[in-house]
Amino acid sequence: MLLLPRLISAAPLPAVAAEYQLPGAELQAIVDAPAAPTYLGGPLRRVVAQFGRAAMPDLKVVDEQTISLAGVTISTKFHAGARTQFSNSLSLLSIADGKPVAVRGLPPAPRIADARFSPDEQWLALSLWEDDGVKLWLVDVKAARARRLLSLPLNSVLSTGFAWLAGSDTLLVSLVPARPSRAEPTPRKNVPVMTEFLANAAPQPRTGADHLKSLQDADVLDWYLARQLARVDVGGRVTKLGAPDRFLAVAASPDGRYLLASRLLRPYSDAVAVDRFPRVTEVLDREGARVIGLHENGAWERGGTDRDVVEAGPRQFGWRADAPATLYWASALDDGDPARAADYRDAVYMRAAPFRQPPVLLARLKGRLARIMWGSDDLAVAAERWGRQRSTRTWRLRPGQADAAPTLMFEVADGDRYGDPGKPLQRTLANGEQVLATTGDDQALVFSADGAGPEGDQPLISRYNLADGRFTTLWRSRAPYYEKVLALLDRDGRRFVTQRESSNEPPNLYVREGDGAARQLTHHASPAPWMSAVESRQLAYVRADGVPLSAKLYLPPGYRAEADGRLPVLVWVYPQEFRSKSAAAQVQGSPYRYAAVDPRGPLPMLRLGYAVLDGPAMPIIGDAGAAPNDSYVGQLAASAEAAVAEIVRIGVADPRRIAVGGHSYGAFTVANLLAHTKLFAAGVGLSGAYNRTLTPFGFQLEARALWQAPQVYQAMSPFNYADQINAPLLLVHGLDDSNPATPYLQSERMFSALKGLGRTTRLVGLPREDHLYRARESILHVLWEEQRWLDRFVKHGGEEK
Repeated sequence: MLLLPRLISAAPLPAVAAEYQLPGAELQAIVDAPAAPTYLGGPLRRVVAQFGRAAMPDLKVVDEQTISLAGVTISTKFHAGARTQFSNSLSLLSIADGKPVAVRGLPPAPRIADARFSPDEQWLALSLWEDDGVKLWLVDVKAARARRLLSLPLNSVLSTGFAWLAGSDTLLVSLVPARPSRAEPTPRKNVPVMTEFLANAAPQPRTGADHLKSLQDADVLDWYLARQLARVDVGGRVTKLGAPDRFLAVAASPDGRYLLASRLLRPYSDAVAVDRFPRVTEVLDREGARVIGLHENGAWERGGTDRDVVEAGPRQFGWRADAPATLYWASALDDGDPARAADYRDAVYMRAAPFRQPPVLLARLKGRLARIMWGSDDLAVAAERWGRQRSTRTWRLRPGQADAAPTLMFEVADGDRYGDPGKPLQRTLANGEQVLATTGDDQALVFSADGAGPEGDQPLISRYNLADGRFTTLWRSRAPYYEKVLALLDRDGRRFVTQRESSNEPPNLYVREGDGAARQLTHHASPAPWMSAVESRQLAYVRADGVPLSAKLYLPPGYRAEADGRLPVLVWVYPQEFRSKSAAAQVQGSPYRYAAVDPRGPLPMLRLGYAVLDGPAMPIIGDAGAAPNDSYVGQLAASAEAAVAEIVRIGVADPRRIAVGGHSYGAFTVANLLAHTKLFAAGVGLSGAYNRTLTPFGFQLEARALWQAPQVYQAMSPFNYADQINAPLLLVHGLDDSNPATPYLQSERMFSALKGLGRTTRLVGLPREDHLYRARESILHVLWEEQRWLDRFVKHGGEEK
C-alpha cells in the first residue's frame, strides 16, 4: 500500500504533487545521521554494554501492522508493544581499561529491543525482534558471544517479556501461548453501539481515542494479552508455570519462591485504559499455583481532574527489595477521595511470607505514596505527594520497627529546582535486587542531583548523613563541562562513572576518582560536525512585570555579525506553569550542554542560515492564590515580547523576519502568539490542540474542568481568535495521533477556520504517524515543508524564491 501525506493548502502556492518530498542535502544528512549510542552498566560495575542505534526508521517499519486498544498499541505481527526504535549493534566496554569488544553471533542488523545483565554480570539477556516473533537471546559476557536461548516467541505487549529470577541462572519469561491460529480483529457487525453512564456514578477520567468499543475489541485484546509464564535456565531448558492467563503484571520475590501477579477480569470497561480494568492481585508459588489472594479491584472509572484521587483500597503492590519475600502496598485512608476530611491520606503495609500473619502497618502519610526505596530493616526512603500542597516530602522509615515514627528527611516545593537534593543512588544485590547505596560505615546515603542554581545545572553527588540530616557535597560538575553521575564504583561516592559533554563536545563516558582527573572511556565523535561552527549564547533578560527570563540562542555556522548583519530567526516555544515568581525565575538547563540536533526540532534550520532561539522561558505564574492560567494570554504575550526585544537588542534578529514554531503544547502556543501578538512573520504548529473545549476535563497542569472555568478555556483557545491570526500558519499533524488531547481533528478544524476566514494556511496530515513523528520519510517531508514555508514567508519576506 502506498502511503502519501495529505496536503491541503488554502493560499495559492506552487503546485506540489501529493507525495513525500525531500529537503535539501544538508537537512537530509541530519535525518540520516546515526543516533547517539545508549549504555547499560553491569551491576558489578566492571562492564558497560554499548548499543548502537540506527537513524530514523523507514516508513515500512512504522507501518508494520498495529492495533490500539484500551491505551495499548500492539504490534500484531510480533505480539509486542509497538515500537520503531531499536539498537542495531552491541559491544561490551571494560571499565578497567576502556576497551570495547564487539559481540559476535548476533544476526546481521539485529533489532535489539531490551537488555538485562545477570546479577553476577556473567550474562546479558536480550530480546530481538525476528521475522517470526520476539526471541530471547543470551550473551556470554566474558566471551562476548551471543546465542538464541529460546525459539519460542516472547509476549512483550505489556512488559519486556523476561527478567532474571533471583540470581544469574534462570529467567522468568512471558511466552506467547500455543494456540491454533492468531486472532484478528473481526469485522464490525451491523448492530447498535451502546454505552451508558449513570448520573450518580463517580466522575470519569479524561477520555482517550482507543477505548474498547465492542465485545470483539475485548476478545482481540484478550488474545494479545494472554501469556504463558515460564522459567528458562541459561542452558535453554523451559519449565512452564500454570496455565496461560491475561496477566497485567508479574514480579518474582527476591528469593524467587513466589510471584506477585495481577490478572485482568472480564467484563472490561469501555471508558478507561487497560491499567484501570477490573483485576485481581494474588501471590503464586514457584510453579504458578495460587498461594493467596490479596485484592480484587473493579474497573476504576473515577478520576475527573483531581490528581489526588486514587483507587479505594490496596494499590501499588510490590516486594521489599531487601527481604526474601515481603510484600508491601499502599491503601487510601480516605477511600481515595481527597475531598473527605482526613488527618492521614495513605497507609503503607507489609506482609511477610508465608503470609499467615496479618499485615503490619509501616507508616501513615499525609499525602499519597509516590515511591519507596528499600535498604534494610533500619532504612527505607519513601516519598509522598499531595497536589494541593504542590510539594513532595521524603521520609526515612524503619521497616524492622513497626512502632517507629517516620522521620522527615526534606521537603521540596514543586518547581523549586534550586532546593531539590535529588534522589539516593542504589546498588545491586546478588539476587539482582536494587537497594539503597549506604556508605561503607552505613551512616549515610549517597545522592545524585541536577545541582540547579543561578549558573545553570551543575550535577553533583552528595552525602546525606542519616544521623543529623545534613548534606555534604562530594563532587560537582564544573565549567566548561556538563557532567552527570551514572553509577557509583564504590560505596562512599569517591569513584564513579560519569557522562560528560560541553557546548562543542558530544557526550562520552568517563571514570572519576574523587577529585582526580577524569579518565575517558568512550570516544564518540559528533554526528553533526558542522555544529562545531555554531555559536550558542545563554541569554538573560527581564519580562515587563519583573520576572527574570532566560533562553538559548544558536547562531548559524560561521556567522559573523559585521558581515552577515541581522538574521531571520526561528523561535521554538513550550511554556511552563509555576505557582510562584521565585520558582519561575530559576535558571533551567546549562550553557555547557552539547546541542544534539533532533531532526524533529528547530536546530536543523541553522543549516539554512536561520538563528534559533530554543525554549525561551515562558512561565505562566499563579501568584496570590490565582491559578496560573487565569492570566495565560497576557503572560504568554509578555514573555514573547521580552524574548523578541532581547534578540533584536543584541543585533541578531531582523524584527520583520522572526517565525515561531512548536510541537504539541508548543503548537498551541504558536497559534496563541499569532492571534495575540504581531511579533511573528509566520508560524509552524506540529500536532497541536487549538480548541480547549475539546479537552473539557483539563489539560497540561490545568485541573479545572471547562464548566468550572469556562472563561479560561475560551480565552486560551486560539480557535476562538482565528480571525486575529494574520501571519501564515503551517499545520502538520499525524493522522494516527493517539494523544487524547491532540487528535487530527484539532488541526483540521483550525485549518478550516483559517481557510474560511481567508488566511494563508496549509495542513499536512502524515499517514501512520502518532503524536511524535517516527518515519524517515515523514520527518524528511516535514523538514521540506518547514524549509519551504519559512523561506517564503520569513527569509524572503513573502516573496517566492
